[in-house]
Amino acid sequence: MNQEDLPNSKSSKNQERLVTVSQGRNSSLNLYPSKEDINIRYIPYNIKNINLNYGVRIIQEQNDLQNQQLDFEVNVSVIEDEDIYAFKISRSQVYVNNNSPNTTIDEIANLCGGVLFPVLIDFYDYTIKNIPEIKGRWFELKKTLKKRFQGDYITNYIYSMEQTLKNDLAINQALRQDMFLSIWKHTLETRAYDEMLRSKVIFNFPIMPYTNSIRYEGNQDVKKHYTTYNTIKTILKGKIAENRSVNDLKNKKRFSTEATVEGSKPEGDCDVEYDLDRKTGVLKFFKSKTTIKLEKDSRFTTLIINELIN
Repeated sequence: MNQEDLPNSKSSKNQERLVTVSQGRNSSLNLYPSKEDINIRYIPYNIKNINLNYGVRIIQEQNDLQNQQLDFEVNVSVIEDEDIYAFKISRSQVYVNNNSPNTTIDEIANLCGGVLFPVLIDFYDYTIKNIPEIKGRWFELKKTLKKRFQGDYITNYIYSMEQTLKNDLAINQALRQDMFLSIWKHTLETRAYDEMLRSKVIFNFPIMPYTNSIRYEGNQDVKKHYTTYNTIKTILKGKIAENRSVNDLKNKKRFSTEATVEGSKPEGDCDVEYDLDRKTGVLKFFKSKTTIKLEKDSRFTTLIINELIN
């Protein structure tokens, strides 16, 4: 996958004006039109029968040094029957710095991370619907890991995985650390805008591992014209709005454990652009740069998602 910028929207009188129309209760996951909010504009979407492939690139930097680049592919489809209405998310092997995992640590992480996929994510509450299947895959993988790897590292890794998989809540928390799933959720849920096509939003992004996502707040705007690529362009600029202190985040605390004072709050920004398909309202392109500063420790994550067209 090439690292390329998202298509730009060019304003001109010849471009067709974007009109968002309320479609009733099916237009948005969480926000519905009401008599009190007659000026709300919705971007409707249609996910029926989707079967989409994406290329994903994650570039992680710490203190101005590029630590890691991850590349993989994701497939998204919809499972619908009498008992379930869910997204099926499948993920390919992860490539680290343009190579297959070539260290024991990277290989173990790739194998264990793959246990979670394919995963079925409930359309309404984003909980995992195939946990027994995930546990079954882990049972088989654990036997392979014990045969292939020796030492304290693999013993501790297996123990950690076992503790996570014992608890359904912990499994769901682990999936919330997935960057692609965080973006997929955000792009589907953020559908309501005012007359100026602007919305104040919360952008939860898992820029730090082993803790809850970092909360950013800002304004999200929809461009008033379709792009030359026949997509809907959305732009978000925000800043960190965390209740947790720098110490909380350094110690991987999921919630605030101490009162924050001036100088102890994390700082950072998010700069996001993404395009939605004009017909379906579903994600086509995404690019973000998120930052967080914990005193002298600064982290930067660039995320690029492109729909892959066969």
